[in-house]
Amino acid sequence: MNSETSKKINNYVRSKENLLKNRYISDLRQIARDQGVKAAYKMDKKTLIKELSKKEIEDNRLETMMEGGTKKENIELLHNMTVKELKALCKKLGIKRYSKLKKSQLVLVLSKYLN
Repeated sequence: MNSETSKKINNYVRSKENLLKNRYISDLRQIARDQGVKAAYKMDKKTLIKELSKKEIEDNRLETMMEGGTKKENIELLHNMTVKELKALCKKLGIKRYSKLKKSQLVLVLSKYLN
């Protein structure tokens, strides 16, 4: 992913965070539950905003890959993700038998799936 795309995503996430800061905590918890954030009811407002932002970044990464980034960009993007994020992406895409794979194997499976 080039730096321009990265800047756009970061700016978008920052603007989204600012919108979330103006919401009540009960609204944030409902949004978090709707997006599948676990244990949202235990989190304070700052943590909820952080988790929702993280979720937004993951969604933007996936969207960027699906829009037709080059294979090299997609692999680079996957290598920059954590194992937890890669497994979440596998789950979101409906890929089976990923839970015991190592990071390099997850990147390989996802890169084949996305290209």
